[in-house]
Amino acid sequence: MADSELQLVEQRIRSFPDFPTPGVVFRDISPVLKDPASFRAAIGLLARHLKATHGGRIDYIAGLDSRGFLFGPSLAQELGLGCVLIRKRGKLPGPTLWASYSLELSWRFRKTPWSQDRGWSSWMICWPLVYE
Repeated sequence: MADSELQLVEQRIRSFPDFPTPGVVFRDISPVLKDPASFRAAIGLLARHLKATHGGRIDYIAGLDSRGFLFGPSLAQELGLGCVLIRKRGKLPGPTLWASYSLELSWRFRKTPWSQDRGWSSWMICWPLVYE
């Protein structure tokens, strides 16, 4: 089943080489969002990947702006977890929580099931919050 889901998602993602600059490949996920079957497949693949790599140690799914807001709530629902949407300070009305942090430049994106042959990928748009 995972192979057919993977193929469905891969078929829907459009690639635009050299956009916005030479050497960059822009991957358009709009067709995935347009097609309910491929969107469900993408969520299922992400959920199974997170269960396999993190087991029961995930508390929430954090959705970071744009793609995180699109995939985060659906992924959280699939995993039976809550979803925390993260925005820049001052972007939302009403009371909010905020935190400051420093981020080392050594962050690497985890490989997703459909990026195994493409090296590092920024496709992992919903990071699990994990206890260590």
